[in-house]
Amino acid sequence: GPRFEARLAFERFEALFLVGRRSEALQALEKAVKLWDNPVYAEVREGFVGRLPPKQTVTLQAGGDTVRVTNHFPLVLGRGEDSAVRIDSPLVSRAHVDIQRRAGALVVKDLVSSGGTRVDDVVLAGPTALSALGHINLAGVVVDYELDDQRLVLRPRLRPRDVTVAARGERVADP
Repeated sequence: GPRFEARLAFERFEALFLVGRRSEALQALEKAVKLWDNPVYAEVREGFVGRLPPKQTVTLQAGGDTVRVTNHFPLVLGRGEDSAVRIDSPLVSRAHVDIQRRAGALVVKDLVSSGGTRVDDVVLAGPTALSALGHINLAGVVVDYELDDQRLVLRPRLRPRDVTVAARGERVADP
């Protein structure tokens, strides 16, 4: 019955949470709470939702185009569900690299990926400042970028119609 389905959904939540698939875990938890008014499930849901970072990304879709706008740094590029630029390739680590703000510059740093990283064809040996225009090679999967004083635009070559725009300041001015 519904209690059994709720238990299965809660067990699915636990498994998904352990492997870092937070949004799917939340969906499973919501299903468990909906199926069975169990106070333990409700308490876990309240604690889980309370610890989630505030959503700082807006996603816009039209046809086959997707644009994500964020002002949240560091930006993680990788295969993981929580990545700002998600690259669905087995060559790319879940959290392959991140881009951080440092002293007014944007710096890319490898997160101990298994396949390595190159920035503009140079092997990334440590944190490296991004230039105005270039590409980041994640174990053979390339993400092109454009950088100016106001924004960073990231576009994976595998999905050029899937763009992430990161505001560098408090507000992006009109072009």
